[in-house]
Amino acid sequence: MIAVETAAFHLLLWSWHPWIAWTLTALSLWTVVWLIGDYRAIGARPVVLEPDALLVRLGRRFQARVPLREISRTEAPSWRDVPPKGSPGYLKLSGPASPNVLLTFARPVEFTGPAGIRRSFTRVGLRLDQPADFLRSLEAVRSGAD
Repeated sequence: MIAVETAAFHLLLWSWHPWIAWTLTALSLWTVVWLIGDYRAIGARPVVLEPDALLVRLGRRFQARVPLREISRTEAPSWRDVPPKGSPGYLKLSGPASPNVLLTFARPVEFTGPAGIRRSFTRVGLRLDQPADFLRSLEAVRSGAD
């Protein structure tokens, strides 16, 4: 889709403003490269449970290292538990799917987003392959860390 739109827009602009046409074409190509890298990073950079922290990542979009002591609640949410998209302090890291793990933090945790933008959140919704196993492992590590 991006390739077709880019080619059509490039041809349209070429006769009037060639430098704008090439600039927009370059930006479109960069967008495609970024999207491919993000898609590959989603599989290559999973959520990682460390002995003292949880490394939460979604491709190249968002990441944070959350100390286990900052996690106040973990749950497998029902549709009623999931905050609406755009709720203050909530970050949905489950893509288009509904989150199957909901983490609540004792204090706002700073996440680094695209272009190094930093934002703080108190709740994060994740979509994991094996949510029950993840929640059991997280609780086991947290109880051992206390």
